[in-house]
Amino acid sequence: MPVPATTQSKVAAARGAIRSLYALSRYVRVFGLGHTRTGEQLESAYTRVRALIPAEGVAVILAADRLTVGDTPVDPGPAEQSFARFLRETRQTAFVFNERFTLEALEDVVSAMAFDHPGMRTPVGSSVPTPLGEDAREWLSDPARLLYFINVATHEGAAGEGVRIPHDAIPRIAEQATEDIAQILHVLGKLGTSTSEGAALGAARELQRVPDPLLLLLREILQEFSELQPAPSRDALLLQAADQMVIRFILTKLENGEIVAAQVPGLLDRLGRQLNTLRTLMPGYEEKMARGGIALESHLEKLERELWDTAPDVARRTVLLFETPYYVPASCIANYVERLIVHGEELVAATILRNYGAAIDGRDAEGRRRSAVGVSELAELYALVVPDYVGKLVKAVSRQLMRESDIRMQSLLSAALIRLSYAVQQQRDFAATAAASDALEEIVHRRPILGMELRSRISVENRLPEYLDEAVSSKNVSNDLLGLLQRHATPVAQQLCSRFLNCSLRDESARLTNLAGQMGDETREELLRRLRTGSSDDALGAVGLLSSLAPDETAAVLPKRASEWTRPQQDILIRQLAIASSSKRGAVLLKLLPDLDALIIPGAIDEIGMSGDVEAASSLIEIAHAGDSPRFTAYSKVKAIEALGRLHAAKAVDGLNELLHARKMMHWTEPHELRIAALQALHMIDPEQAARFVPQSGITVAELSLGPLAVDPENPWARQRRYQRVFPMKPMTAVATSLAGKAGLDIVTLSLGGGKARRQGKMQPGSDVTLQLQLALRKLNSQILVREVAGNEITFEIADIGLSDRSRLRHLLLAQTPATPPQPPRAVA
Repeated sequence: MPVPATTQSKVAAARGAIRSLYALSRYVRVFGLGHTRTGEQLESAYTRVRALIPAEGVAVILAADRLTVGDTPVDPGPAEQSFARFLRETRQTAFVFNERFTLEALEDVVSAMAFDHPGMRTPVGSSVPTPLGEDAREWLSDPARLLYFINVATHEGAAGEGVRIPHDAIPRIAEQATEDIAQILHVLGKLGTSTSEGAALGAARELQRVPDPLLLLLREILQEFSELQPAPSRDALLLQAADQMVIRFILTKLENGEIVAAQVPGLLDRLGRQLNTLRTLMPGYEEKMARGGIALESHLEKLERELWDTAPDVARRTVLLFETPYYVPASCIANYVERLIVHGEELVAATILRNYGAAIDGRDAEGRRRSAVGVSELAELYALVVPDYVGKLVKAVSRQLMRESDIRMQSLLSAALIRLSYAVQQQRDFAATAAASDALEEIVHRRPILGMELRSRISVENRLPEYLDEAVSSKNVSNDLLGLLQRHATPVAQQLCSRFLNCSLRDESARLTNLAGQMGDETREELLRRLRTGSSDDALGAVGLLSSLAPDETAAVLPKRASEWTRPQQDILIRQLAIASSSKRGAVLLKLLPDLDALIIPGAIDEIGMSGDVEAASSLIEIAHAGDSPRFTAYSKVKAIEALGRLHAAKAVDGLNELLHARKMMHWTEPHELRIAALQALHMIDPEQAARFVPQSGITVAELSLGPLAVDPENPWARQRRYQRVFPMKPMTAVATSLAGKAGLDIVTLSLGGGKARRQGKMQPGSDVTLQLQLALRKLNSQILVREVAGNEITFEIADIGLSDRSRLRHLLLAQTPATPPQPPRAVA
């Protein structure tokens, strides 16, 4: 069953509001609520959300872990999932966006969404608990015991005595060669494989050849381990001590300026070989972790992250701002950048991110690799902190991707481009999204195979419905969003046409038409192409928009196209012109009349009367006074007269009086039903003159009470109701005959223009049907067009009826007592 237009509008408004809240929560998570930048975003988001909320409000309901608006589910995405978590954690089953949604409420919701799942971080140096087997090697059971053992072997101190590195020994550590570290790692390996106290003591004595500063560093590490609760033991003790030795050795060299950040990976690689040898000597530790289901990372990558996490802020800032920041792992940068922002150093954070992305197309191959990996991991931070830089970064990534020959680098760069594109789309950064779209098109042009692989992951076209929801729901469309939509004129035109075909509200049709006009010449030309040479479905989708955007071109092209279409297609055409509500649709409809099917003409004339185009009065007068005509039935003439009344066409008064007063001997010349329509039209144009004529007209006041409704400019529906509906005291039975056969109908509401019934057979929307209603010994016959079929209910519109049958229908309706009070304005059926 199609979703009603009002519900579609509410779903779009709810989706836009939730995604605005989600994007704002990313800012709050990075900057905090008290930050100046967050305050600006709060004001902007509040204005945007208020603009999306319709007057009657929108209720978002959490049902079975899914968000719904009414009975319509909202497609789940990151934003919707975050909002659902917020509702669950606050134990709410619904949240209403309405005029009571204040800035304070916005802050509360965004704060809850920003910190819905605070990530638990494992402390640096924490160990994985593993079951221990029987092992009597006391020197590995306790770091303090091992420290005592080393002190005894090197004749330094007593058990449990803490040893600290003298301040003047720090510079001397940097002077030690890598081989000295290797010597310590070798001794630690021997300690781990020694099976007796004597063998271990012999191994420890080899530390006597190690320079004092490094030996002091080892003692410092073991002393720190002994203070941990719980302290590492067995193989983990030696392995973590070895890792810390390497990390602190490299950090000291880095702080003293003996190496630069670019040399850290090489140094880690050389020492990593020694660490790997140490680990292979104690395979039990690795086996225990594997049995525990823990996947081991690359040990060097883990070591590198730990090194930069441990590095002092001064050293880290120097590297990130002035050297080669891409040699610092992205995870370390993310934490550091977030801390900078919290402390108000946004400019420093932005500079670091720009420096990091600068190597993406540099000469350093390793720098390009690391930068590609880092940009992918930091994509959300780029979108939040330096949105103005993201477009430039996207172009740099795409350019490097197009000239990169290494398959692995292509994969890394592709991932970076995809993540950046996703991040800016999530943040609704339409300028950066447009840059990503342009980059994709260039890749498709220069490297078609690669471009086609990326299109499904990056393509903006996949998210055009979301962007159109936002554009249609917003009172003012941003230039960035409009520019992005203009880059995709063809698919946007398709989306606009599809939405217009399903449109039923006047405000919605106006918004779609305004957006189509703002899209510019390319979209206008695409719509005209659809009308001129497209399929019938394409042309019918475009005609409503074009009747407002290009009425002259539409009037010139449409008659020829309409003459080729079937009756149901012409019916859709008239309805689309009615929904568009163009001020010039009356002239377009008049040009169409000669090419329309006879059953469609009455509806077209009706729409001319609703158009407000007084210039159409002359043509309508001619139709009303036309003699017997194969084109204009008696019902069409009645419709033309009613249209003159709705237009308040003063020039029609003489013609209406002629129809009312014309006599033949002892009776009136014109049929009674036509004279009723003429007197009702005269009443709309000149009430006083009409009132004077009523007593001598031969028309009763009751008959006049049931007539065409005037145009209501405040009616929210694009197609207004033409006549007052009557609710029979009990359903009236009728028989509908169509190509599908006969079907029984129980008519529950009826008017001079159509009604609603429960069907007892097959019937398709758009089909024309002969309706027979039994009245005493006579049958009331009419031709109807089926409008909507929902379950076993249909709505229908009368397309043709003889004037004597229409008169009987009028008296049938007058004989019924309304079962319900007048209903609020609704769409015509």
